[in-house]
Amino acid sequence: MNLLELITKNDPNVQVQALAPTSKTWIAHEAPKALFSKISQSHISRISWRIKFARSQVRGLVLRSGMRIVIAQAAKFWPNFARGEGAFWLQSIGATEPRATIYWARNGAPEAGTEYIATAKLRQIAVPATASNDSDLIIEIPPQKGAKIFWGVHRVLDRNVLYTRCIGEGVEVGVDPEADRRRFTVSAGGVVVIGKGAQVTD
Repeated sequence: MNLLELITKNDPNVQVQALAPTSKTWIAHEAPKALFSKISQSHISRISWRIKFARSQVRGLVLRSGMRIVIAQAAKFWPNFARGEGAFWLQSIGATEPRATIYWARNGAPEAGTEYIATAKLRQIAVPATASNDSDLIIEIPPQKGAKIFWGVHRVLDRNVLYTRCIGEGVEVGVDPEADRRRFTVSAGGVVVIGKGAQVTD
């Protein structure tokens, strides 16, 4: 299950928050699902001797100044993030190039983190690693004028890209639901989730 699905289900471990202007404290966003958005991404894929132009969709949220996403105990439940193997997508959808930070926090105290500048180009950014096994991962847009950022959580693979991942003989994905569940994570709606860079061999 991906982060967007957890937000949709109002999972307490993934919360979108906004900075209250008067008290300067973080409070839960009233309608996080209204922030959902998607951006199409063009790329070139190679299948055997053929080169194809394809498009895929990156799904995520539109965050503004003074907003953040808190993923409770991400180091425990998302160990790839803790190892520094996780990634998100970032793009400014306003006239400015705002700052965004990803950092780990334990008992509210910030630990390792990285600051990024969002530009008009959609790009993938890395999650910093942490040695902790119970820290929260926080994605924050610090207060700044005109900040409006698309924060991509996951990409839906174009079928041509999927073909390049399937390198075993007779490999099938999306045909047998039970076989898919044995090999991958499958959402309640039947979407097969294949990890970043994974090669499907059987």
